[in-house]
Amino acid sequence: MKIVITAPFAAQQVEQLRKDHEVWFQPQTEDVPLRTQEQLHHLLLEEHAEIFICESDVVSAQVLEGLTALKAVCVCRAGLNDVDLEACTIRGIAVINTPGRNAAAVADMVVALFIGMSRFLFEGERILRAGQWDEGTYYRLRGRELYGRTAAFVGFGAIPRELSRRLQAFDMRLIAYDPYLSEEDMAEYGVQKASLEEVFSRGDFVTVHVPVTRETKGLVNRRLLERMKPDAYFVNAARADIVNEADVIEHLRNHRIAGAAFDVYGQEPLPPESPFLTLDHVVLIPHLGGASLNVVDNHSRMVVSDLRLFWEGKRPLHLANPGVLA
Repeated sequence: MKIVITAPFAAQQVEQLRKDHEVWFQPQTEDVPLRTQEQLHHLLLEEHAEIFICESDVVSAQVLEGLTALKAVCVCRAGLNDVDLEACTIRGIAVINTPGRNAAAVADMVVALFIGMSRFLFEGERILRAGQWDEGTYYRLRGRELYGRTAAFVGFGAIPRELSRRLQAFDMRLIAYDPYLSEEDMAEYGVQKASLEEVFSRGDFVTVHVPVTRETKGLVNRRLLERMKPDAYFVNAARADIVNEADVIEHLRNHRIAGAAFDVYGQEPLPPESPFLTLDHVVLIPHLGGASLNVVDNHSRMVVSDLRLFWEGKRPLHLANPGVLA
């Protein structure tokens, strides 16, 4: 079988695939830019691709046109925003994704942000580098410990579950809003189910972990932000579209909460004139939540494991369009 891989992929798993299949492997890197839809179509057509493994490529109906040999598209990420799922299903193409591949990586980063913000570590480093460290720094930057404080999750998928395991070690109280899960589901992780309003009013750290859907787009707005405590922190390491940026920027500019951290933005990279860059007590990360070498190993193993099931005529564990099996 002919396999085309444009995603970053673990060498060991590439070699596993090469034992029984013909593999064309050229991952996207700094030196290999993302292909246009026309370029991607020609690549898959010329290589007679039967399996396509990608990460950030846009797989549209235009790309799929005439690819009669293509049997499966494997996406090395949880979100399928760049894949026309309906067009794949109509053509009998299975779509496999990798939910949770970066859950541990993002959870680690969020814990670091909680500690860094509440103990003013990021601000302390800026002061030191600017040569402003004086006798009063110790007193001005005294922060709070995580012990006994409340972490509040918007959504309770793979990342918050990893977070809950880590934050219990700090003896934090944990609450979460997720309309699709029961109290019992959350209790297994030591988390109390709460309403969306309670998450924002009770949380000392409110962190967002939901995909972009009709229900979640613009979910975090002025109404919810106004419920937050003045000494609370807000974190968005999910997707920019979930947050009304203008509302949260206004809230931060007026110092209505203690601070915030962002890993995602409506415009990336951030332009020099971005209002985010004018805010105090805000940590800005250049979309590094999943930037872990382990993530590549994780999604590579997940894809190869699911492809084995697919080739054996069994249902892959992470099949996004089960209707295609019919």
